[in-house]
Amino acid sequence: MKKVKLLLLLLFLHLGRVYAQVEIRGVTTIKTDEIKSDPFNTSPNKDFEKRISLNPIDESTNDLEIRFYKLEGLSNTRELKTVILKNGLWAGTLYDESKYPKVRIKKYKLEADKGFPALFQMLLDNNILELPSQEELAS
Repeated sequence: MKKVKLLLLLLFLHLGRVYAQVEIRGVTTIKTDEIKSDPFNTSPNKDFEKRISLNPIDESTNDLEIRFYKLEGLSNTRELKTVILKNGLWAGTLYDESKYPKVRIKKYKLEADKGFPALFQMLLDNNILELPSQEELAS
């Protein structure tokens, strides 16, 4: 019983030395895309886009295309949500990457609760066209 108490005491003393996550400092440039980003996100989205057979956004044939990327730092997996307008028709797609038990990307069709025109209007109302740059966020 004394060994267990001693072990628990040592464990609690060791847990007292745990440090918080690192603060993100500065801005770096991703060399392949020339995108300004935080120093931890050094992987461009080009590789992910190639794996899902998606053209770069500047080569899109859609009337309107909005992409929302999410990078999970611990698992280094991505999630991409796209909202597109082509020939008057709206569509939404989710590409969800997982690495367990093997690397795969699943594709899901997205539906907007109140319709995509209402979703786009909400984005406009929340200044999606005026998002800050990484430099503005850093200051």
